[in-house]
Amino acid sequence: MKHRIALDKILNRMKWEKRLAPFAKCLSAAAFLSLGYLTLAHAAPLQIAIEFDPAKTETNSQRGVVAFQAALKKFSQPVNVIVNSRLREITRGALAGELDVLWVPSSIAATAVADKRYEVLGYDGHMAAMALLVKPEIKTFGALAGKRLYLPQEDSPASLVGTALLSDNHLPLTTFGSVFTTGSYEVSAFAVEQGLADVAALPQDIAQQWIAEHPGKGRILETSKPIPGQTLVVKKSLDASTKSELASWFAKNVAGVPELLPVTPAVWHYVTGLTHYTPDSEPGVKSITAQEVESMAKRGVVIVDVRSHEEYATKHIPGARLVPYIESSPRVVGANLASDIFDLTALNGTKDIILYCNGAECWKSFKAAAIANASKKFISVSWFRGGLPEWERAGFPVSH
Repeated sequence: MKHRIALDKILNRMKWEKRLAPFAKCLSAAAFLSLGYLTLAHAAPLQIAIEFDPAKTETNSQRGVVAFQAALKKFSQPVNVIVNSRLREITRGALAGELDVLWVPSSIAATAVADKRYEVLGYDGHMAAMALLVKPEIKTFGALAGKRLYLPQEDSPASLVGTALLSDNHLPLTTFGSVFTTGSYEVSAFAVEQGLADVAALPQDIAQQWIAEHPGKGRILETSKPIPGQTLVVKKSLDASTKSELASWFAKNVAGVPELLPVTPAVWHYVTGLTHYTPDSEPGVKSITAQEVESMAKRGVVIVDVRSHEEYATKHIPGARLVPYIESSPRVVGANLASDIFDLTALNGTKDIILYCNGAECWKSFKAAAIANASKKFISVSWFRGGLPEWERAGFPVSH
């Protein structure tokens, strides 16, 4: 517990001093961010999401926001620019199909493209390997069982790659004594140095620099293949001229390069394999398909949509009842869900339920099913893992 409290203090300090301080230097950027988006007065603007790898938040986010402000008037179409410091929210927006354009780390791009509604137009030309930084006495992966793991932002490239490296070495997250999933790369190394974590994921160059500055305090246990940096993803439904303009605009005004580079198939295959999916099943809960959802709904089983009000209003399975799941716990099997909010009283009197959200990458319905099953309030709890994406692929209608 004392480690948890100490780490919370560090994270709080870093949050204000490291992540927000750069924006205070640019009042126009700070005002822009306080709104969360900038709207030009036209109908149906492009929804453009921008977020950067936490390792480069201080420099890239400020530069990116200023670049957007300076160049927006030159863009031929009206846009809403959405800047969100939580990668999880950008991921959610992509899975829900709310975003037209994403300028994000390749880890988020991979999640969006898996939905089949999006495609990659290119990346900024930067490749970076990720590493697992461990305490000096840890020599093998086997020695990590039961230890403390630090993952900076669950959707950050280092966290996804680090999780994959551990899994490849037969260490799923459930084998660790504790898992911290918040904060920045600076805190990752600091946590190892101060004995608050035994292993942390972060970019290789940052790990190497830290080791050089702190000899004898840590070592790199494993390094990944390099993955692309900032990646441009767009909806396939956009017309060719818009895609071309977007690629050119991001290259010159944000990435600062003549043109975006294509991601090779081999590299993209590696990146897409890092997506942090929910398990295929959950103990005590029946996993079902879209066809089974339709059949069960006709028999009176209640379909429960655990997404947000905004997502539900955009589209949902006909007849589904909205009971939002407010998620703050880590997206790992066995996570402590006490800090999450899921109002089961909204389902009083209901005996059989089906829970769904935005597909296999969405953990809300997985967690909601666990809570519902543990409550013993229902005769049966079913989990529609494929969620709304599978429902639509199966050709079933949606309500708005």
